Amino acid sequence: MIHHHSPFVPSSRRSFEVTKKRAYNLATMAKKRTNEAITPSHKKAKNSDWIDWRNCQAKKRLLEDLKAGRLPLENDKLSVEDAWLRYKKEEGFESVVFSQFKARLKDHRSQVKNKQDGVQKPKDPAKKDWIDWRSKDAAAPKATIIEDLVQGILPLEDSEMSAEEAWTHYENAEGFEDVVFSQFKDRLKAHWKQVKTTLARSRYEEECLEHDRKLFPRKEVDENGIPIFDLHPAKELLAEDVSNNKHEGITPDELRLTRVEYKKFPEKIFRPRVYQAIRKKRFINYLNYAREVKNKLLRCEPRIEDKEKIEEIRKELFVLRRKKQKLA
Repeated sequence: MIHHHSPFVPSSRRSFEVTKKRAYNLATMAKKRTNEAITPSHKKAKNSDWIDWRNCQAKKRLLEDLKAGRLPLENDKLSVEDAWLRYKKEEGFESVVFSQFKARLKDHRSQVKNKQDGVQKPKDPAKKDWIDWRSKDAAAPKATIIEDLVQGILPLEDSEMSAEEAWTHYENAEGFEDVVFSQFKDRLKAHWKQVKTTLARSRYEEECLEHDRKLFPRKEVDENGIPIFDLHPAKELLAEDVSNNKHEGITPDELRLTRVEYKKFPEKIFRPRVYQAIRKKRFINYLNYAREVKNKLLRCEPRIEDKEKIEEIRKELFVLRRKKQKLA
């Protein structure tokens, strides 16, 4: 057996291996220098030791002490170094390093001081009557707009229905009491974009799923030899029977005996499918009726003599929402 360091190894082979090793070392050093150039070491060291400050106990303790006056707001009264000596051994500060403590204390001092002095970020005069769209007060109008856009009750294009036209049907709606038109128009535009993106992503995911199913088709039977219900003709037949109310007056087990396709599934598998089809039918009926009522409301012109008609339709919508909550 001949080793690489053996004198019997040809010199050309030894020189080739040395050259290869040197090239590997040079490439490794170059890669390391590139990474260091892209991400400086002092930044990596700074962030690697910092903890998540948003919900930590140390943040809560500092803010409480600053607001209560136990921790001075001015650095000349108590320096960061002296404050660190006080807090570093306290509960909740075990994982906090001095660099993060220094940066956060500076931020919190400015935050509390500005709040006490009444210094706030100047608000846009055009948005002075706007409500916080992320708060609970905006939860109802926000959910209503998104729901109507997703269901197709409210068009996704400004050309089909402008914000001004939509506002005439929402300004008196339940939950929109504190919403002004300027905010409604701005939020509607944002939700248009949001829903369009969501629907486009859904279509893309459906196409990807269809592509993957062609490459890896689903099995028609499970490990017990029972057909997969979603891929079996029994699924469409069951939906048709439930739509025609053939399930009424009989139990799911009795319905199972009415078709040969149903008998291929055990009772414990077929019974939940019947209940699922019934729930789906009820929900689809609710959505169709809600869409019909809302379209009736949208077509109603906001004239003074139509106020009673609008209120009557809104009461129907309120009852529908209550029914939906009970179904959920």
